[in-house]
Amino acid sequence: WKFFSSDSEIVVNFGQPMDVIGNFVDASGNSLDPNGQKIDLKEYFVSNGAIKYDGQRNAQYTKMLARQIVRRYHEENVVLSSHLVAFVAFNLLSKMHASLDIYGLLRLPEEDRLIDLDTFYHNIARLRDKLLAMNKAGQIQLSERVKEDDIEDLAKHGIRNTGVFHVEKALYINKKGMLTSEDMNLLLYYHNRMKGYNLDNLIE
Repeated sequence: WKFFSSDSEIVVNFGQPMDVIGNFVDASGNSLDPNGQKIDLKEYFVSNGAIKYDGQRNAQYTKMLARQIVRRYHEENVVLSSHLVAFVAFNLLSKMHASLDIYGLLRLPEEDRLIDLDTFYHNIARLRDKLLAMNKAGQIQLSERVKEDDIEDLAKHGIRNTGVFHVEKALYINKKGMLTSEDMNLLLYYHNRMKGYNLDNLIE
């Protein structure tokens, strides 16, 4: 019932097509160099006039493709409200318990998982401002809610939707009006969608 009655967002985002070594391709499937000029991909695999297997060369091409996939993932990734609230909450708990490593954080007792809502909303606003600037620069994609919602509405929507698919709640507001988590592993999972952008230094 939680799943079917929710307004949770599901996003499928198709990035710009690439060839097997990470060059962009046009609508006809032609590989393009960084200047947009067509290139013959076959020539990348020719040695002494013939296409031959070369393990060392192929390993380099695989690394080139991997770097491009990671680069494109960062730019094509769509941040949803659930990702944003989980990222902020997990990093707040990390800073509140700076002496703990990741394993210690995942084993935090429930009484140490409490976050003041004003602090939480403040950091949502700080991070959203940065994300809007990144989105404008083409560095990341944002859902319409992340772009446009009031901060408290955005936070509450994200909190509600981190629990749609799970019995235990990654985040919820307790009876005392504090933000907390029933499952730190789940909170880490949602938080990970925004890793790699060096945004944790904005959390205070």
